[in-house]
Amino acid sequence: MPWELTIDGATVYQDVPVVASFNTVEGELEAVRAGVGQLIGYMAEADLASGALVRLLPQQASSEHGLFLYYQRRTQMPLRVRHFIDFIAAAGARLFPAYRPRRPAHHPQGK
Repeated sequence: MPWELTIDGATVYQDVPVVASFNTVEGELEAVRAGVGQLIGYMAEADLASGALVRLLPQQASSEHGLFLYYQRRTQMPLRVRHFIDFIAAAGARLFPAYRPRRPAHHPQGK
């Protein structure tokens, strides 16, 4: 999943190789504390306030917020789940101007 940065006032997406994946916020926070990954600031407020974590590239921090939908990977996805995913993707495009749908890491897009 690309990192979202602000450079010269524009939102820029930088592809970064995935080295770890987590299914809980707590797991993700522990990884960041160990030096692997990134978080939205509010998820690490206590660690930032205590000095346990520091912001890197604060001038490039994006003010945009991601829209994420997590679902179980299946070869035969129920149609109602597929419709819901499509609905959320369409709503995200309307509600968040900088939103761009991304396919999950386990379904890479062809070039």
